[in-house]
Amino acid sequence: GVLLDTGAELQTYNSAPSAMQDLVSGRIEAVVIDELVALAIATENPGYQAIPFLYKDGAPVTEQFAACVAKGNEDLLAEIDGAITEILENGEIDSYFDMFEE
Repeated sequence: GVLLDTGAELQTYNSAPSAMQDLVSGRIEAVVIDELVALAIATENPGYQAIPFLYKDGAPVTEQFAACVAKGNEDLLAEIDGAITEILENGEIDSYFDMFEE
């Protein structure tokens, strides 16, 4: 990883709001979370900002998303695949990202 050999200490949380509570209280210095969640939190909380994650060489970290479905649950998998395909094909997915552009 990105934070390898940086001196960062790992603290895990069950949710972004729990991590943010520790950030606000000063118990931790930063929160590493999904980009869209970070942007939403920064938008709603003046004084905080979401910054991109970069490797040591300056290359951006690309995000990848996944959905976990129990093996054999083909009906749910088909629903998820259909929903993703639909928002990709109709362009609706762009609206999820447009709300965070400045």
